[in-house]
Amino acid sequence: MRTNVHARAKPRRGGVSENIRLSLDLPFMPILGMGLMLPAFGGFQEISSIFWDYRNPGVLEIYFEEEAMFESDMPTLSAAKAAGWEVDRDH
Repeated sequence: MRTNVHARAKPRRGGVSENIRLSLDLPFMPILGMGLMLPAFGGFQEISSIFWDYRNPGVLEIYFEEEAMFESDMPTLSAAKAAGWEVDRDH
């Protein structure tokens, strides 16, 4: 199923962290608490929220627990972009 994964990238010097999004096709149905290994991240990220919108029925939106995403676990924005992530201006 088409899935948008939402995460954060390390802040630039003196800035704030960036919202990033990766669109991919998952070969399974994700569940809360499941860990996903994603490009540019050094370890598993635990799913805290999954949303499905009837207006866009072919897409799931996945979010991680922000408090669990320590800055040391976040990729830099340039590393995230190189791995296929894009800046998420919508969230």
